[in-house]
Amino acid sequence: MIHNTKLALITGVSRGLGKSIAIQLMEAGYTVIGFSRKASISLNQNHSRFYPVDLNNPKQLQEITEPLFEELAQSPLEKIYLVNNAATASPVNIIGNLRLSEFEEHLAINLTSPMILCQLFCHYFKDISGERRIINISSGAAQTPVPGSGSYCVSKAGLEMLTRIIAAEYPQKNFYCIVVRPG
Repeated sequence: MIHNTKLALITGVSRGLGKSIAIQLMEAGYTVIGFSRKASISLNQNHSRFYPVDLNNPKQLQEITEPLFEELAQSPLEKIYLVNNAATASPVNIIGNLRLSEFEEHLAINLTSPMILCQLFCHYFKDISGERRIINISSGAAQTPVPGSGSYCVSKAGLEMLTRIIAAEYPQKNFYCIVVRPG
């Protein structure tokens, strides 16, 4: 059980933007629950938690996060954020030269896993009276074709549509679903 009333769930916390977001939120008093393949030393402090998970395995992600979200929904939460940050740019190749396994892995990480987390977030935290936010990290590639990066462009465009759908389906004042395009 989480005792803090401010909670952030973040994917891709082991390095880069995800790690920076986690550190800033912990400094602001949030408990951070991080998900990534590699451990995050920064989450071994401030009563935060780290869950090793491969976002290329959506079934494993759901098996780990569903009971966790159910447990967390029992906590009195003033604020709860979901930051879908983890992503991969691979495979880099033109359409027609991609291997199916590469494309499937890419979509699992960049689109299927964020969809699962958004689904669980909307389901388990629908009755939270506090502020709820889903922040999906995207890219300009969602709107601009980048030759050789078709998988990435398609997955980020899908993530942005998912964001718009959730925002339309949950118009409550205390629920925000947005896209952030770093850079």
